[in-house]
Amino acid sequence: MGSRFRVLHERGMALQDDVLDAIVAAIESGVDWASSFFRTEETLSFIASDNQDWLGHAPDQKAINLPLPWLNWVASVARTPDALASFCLTVRVDDFRMEVSFQEYLKAAGIEEMIHHLQDVGHPLVQATLPRVAGSGRSFHLAMALSAHEVEARRLTDEILVARKQCPLWSDYDSYLLRVYRDRYGLSGERLAQLPEN
Repeated sequence: MGSRFRVLHERGMALQDDVLDAIVAAIESGVDWASSFFRTEETLSFIASDNQDWLGHAPDQKAINLPLPWLNWVASVARTPDALASFCLTVRVDDFRMEVSFQEYLKAAGIEEMIHHLQDVGHPLVQATLPRVAGSGRSFHLAMALSAHEVEARRLTDEILVARKQCPLWSDYDSYLLRVYRDRYGLSGERLAQLPEN
């Protein structure tokens, strides 16, 4: 019997099917937690693009994008579901570093991507709107981390995690960003994309 992810394997995905199943299950768990919190019937599907390097929201497709380069990076660090369960991700910005359980990160990513979807389509419990800006590189990624829609998504993600009796994930990260980038923290993505680099 062939892989149900045959098309992804033909496109160059090195990740084993059971590891991809575990990734999708963790992200879906976060999406479900967010849907319950926001009392919404909105759903997200999954896509796999070739042109991004990290998972994220794909607003035009109402989907979570699991890019092939990212899936192959995961394959390089976690070849089995057990390895995935024990892997820790290092989140960093400037000199700030934090270690996060990859499974917990994936659940939080599911929550965040649902929040981004609701920022895009509108919901009474979210205020920020999803910006329509494109870019790449360190300064662009930092600008997006500082932007109102990401700040709100991380704050609400932590609120949902705490409501689920989980530890908040992003509070130290946001404390660092607010302390170091106080003048830019929480500005709109469009405004941050126009500002010169620090």
